[in-house]
Amino acid sequence: MEVLHGEATVTNTFKSPEFNAHLNIKDFTFNQGKLGDASIYGTWDKAQNGLYLNADIHDKNSSHSQVKGYIWIPRKQLSLDIEAQNTSTKFLEYYVGNIASNIKGSATGHFRVYGGFKALNVSGNGKFDGSFKINVLNTTFALRDSIKLTENEMLLNNAKFEDMERHSGTLSCTVYHKNFKNWNYRIQANANNMVVYNTAETNGLSFYGKLYGSGNVTLVGNTSELNINAALSPGQKTLFTYKMAQVGSLNNQFIHFVDKTPRRPTYDSLFINPMDKIVKTENENHGMDIHMTVSIDANPNATVRVIVDPRSGDYIQCTGNGNLRVDYYNKGDIKIFGTYTVDQGIYKFSLQQVIRKNFDVRQGSAITFNGDPGNANIDMNASYTVNSVSLSDLVGQEMATALQSSHSNLKVNCIMNISGALQKPNVKFGVELPNEDEEVQRIVRTYIGTDDQMNMQMLYLLSVGRFYTPEYTQTTQQSSNTMTSVLSSTLSGQLNNMLSQAVNIPNWNFGINGSTGNSGWTDLELEGMLSGRLLNNRLLINGNFGYRDNTYSTGQTNFIGDFDFQWLLNKNGNVRLKAYNKANDRYSTKTSLNTQGMGILLKKDFNSWLDLLPWRKKKTDDE
Repeated sequence: MEVLHGEATVTNTFKSPEFNAHLNIKDFTFNQGKLGDASIYGTWDKAQNGLYLNADIHDKNSSHSQVKGYIWIPRKQLSLDIEAQNTSTKFLEYYVGNIASNIKGSATGHFRVYGGFKALNVSGNGKFDGSFKINVLNTTFALRDSIKLTENEMLLNNAKFEDMERHSGTLSCTVYHKNFKNWNYRIQANANNMVVYNTAETNGLSFYGKLYGSGNVTLVGNTSELNINAALSPGQKTLFTYKMAQVGSLNNQFIHFVDKTPRRPTYDSLFINPMDKIVKTENENHGMDIHMTVSIDANPNATVRVIVDPRSGDYIQCTGNGNLRVDYYNKGDIKIFGTYTVDQGIYKFSLQQVIRKNFDVRQGSAITFNGDPGNANIDMNASYTVNSVSLSDLVGQEMATALQSSHSNLKVNCIMNISGALQKPNVKFGVELPNEDEEVQRIVRTYIGTDDQMNMQMLYLLSVGRFYTPEYTQTTQQSSNTMTSVLSSTLSGQLNNMLSQAVNIPNWNFGINGSTGNSGWTDLELEGMLSGRLLNNRLLINGNFGYRDNTYSTGQTNFIGDFDFQWLLNKNGNVRLKAYNKANDRYSTKTSLNTQGMGILLKKDFNSWLDLLPWRKKKTDDE
C-alpha cells in the first residue's frame, strides 16, 4: 500500500510562478511492481521552462535507483536519466505477461527515458540478474547477462541462461517496439539438456511430464501471436506421460475397451489441452495465437509412459528411437507425424485388481503417427514368462510323458499383441514354448485352436500359472493345486501393486512373481524381476532372479537367475555389446542349468539389399 506525505508550495502564480515540492512515498509501485520507498524533489526551472525532478528510490534489499531530469509539461515531453542499482524488474510483467510471468530479479545500469508523453523511448546499457517463467512451457529460467537498449529496440546477444537444475544454454533476443507499443520479438535459444517442458498430472491434460532437451528453439511473435520452431533431442531423466481416452475392462471377450476418461472443461487460458479438438469461442479468438512446430530426435534417454487405465494403474512404459514432428495450435489441435520404435519397455497389466503382471514389451514394437494422435497405429508385442507349467494339464499325462521323457514341466511365454488405432486397439493373445521343439509346439497349437480357447488358457496362465484343464478331465489333486496357485498368484499381484507404488523410478521397473507347481506349496517358486538403465542410459539391464523348492538332482542350486546386459557402443544403439546368463530348463536333471554367452549386436534399417553396402551412402552423398 502506497502512503504519500510531504509538502509542495507554489508562489507568484500570475507573474513568475515558482514551484517546489518534497514528497515521500512509502512502497512506491510502478505497473504493479514494487520498487521501494521514494523520496521525490521537484522544482520549476525557469531557464528550461520545465519541471526539474530528482527522485531517490530504495528498499531494504539494497535496491537503489536515482532519477534526474526534466519534464516539459507545455511541450508534453520529458528526459530522465536513471541510475539503477539492483532495481526490481517485476514491472516488466505488465509488458510481457502473455509470454512470461513470475519475473523475479533486478537490473543494474544507466538508462535514459525521453520523448513525448505518448511516444516514449529508452536507451542505455544494463545487466539483468533474475528468473522468469515461460508460460506455454511452464518452465522457469535464470538469466544473468548484459542487455542493450537503443531507440525502439532491446538486444541480448549470446547470453548464458540456466534452468532451475543449473543446466545451461545460450540465448539471443531482439525486441522491437514503437514507443513501447506494437511489440515484436525474435528469440533464439540453444539448450544443453535443459528442462524445456514441465507440467504435472491434472484432469485437464491428456499429456504431461518433465522433458529435458538439447537443441535449438526459435520464438517469433508479437502481443497477439507466437510462433515456435524447435529441433530437440531428449535428455536424461525425461519422462513423458500420455493418458489414453480409452480404458480396459474385463468382460466375456476377456478385454473390451470403453471410454471412461473424464472430459476437461474448456478454460479461457493461455495453455489449453492440445489433445482435445477445441471449438473456437469468441473469447478464444481474442487471445494469443500460439503455433508450435517441434522436430524431435527421440532416443532412449526419454521414458514414454502411456496410461491405459488410470483407475487400475495399468500403463505401458518404454524407451526407444524415432524421428517425430509435432504441430500444435492452442486454439485447434495437435498433430504428430513419424514412427516411434521401442527399444525396451514394460506393460503393467492387471485384470479386476486381482491379476497383476509385468509384460516385457519386445524390441521393435512401434507406434506410427499420421496426424491425429488418437488415430496413431500401434504394433506392440509383449510377453510374460511362466517358468514352470505342467504340460499334462493341457494334453494329459500320457501325451505329456510321450512328448517329454525327462519331465512334463516347461517354460511358457504368454504373448500379447496390440495392434490398430491407439485409442481403439485390437488385442490378440498367443503362447510360445521357447525351449521346446516343433513337435511339442504343434501339439499345443492343436489343443488351443480358437480365440476363445486361447483367451481361457491366457486367463489361467496369468492367474494360476497353469494350463486350463476341462472340468470333466480334472482330478481332485488338480483342483486342489489350482486353488493353491490362484492364492499364490493373487498374493503376487498385490505385492506387485504395493511395490510399484512404493518404488517409482522412471528408468527402472520392478516385479515379484510367486507360483506353485504340481505339488502345491511344497513346489514353490519365487521370482523377482527388474529392468532399467545405468551410466547415462548406456547400460541396459534385464533380470529375473529368485528361489525354487523343486530340485531334481543333487548338487543343483535353488537359485533362479536369468540376466541380460547390453552396453550401447554408439548413441543410437545400433551397435551393442551383450552378455547374458540364461536358464536351460529349470526342472531338468542336467548338471548345468545355465548357459552364458557374450557377443556384439549390429542393427541397420534398410529398404533394399544395396543399402547394406557401406560405400553406397558415401557415393550417393558425393553425387
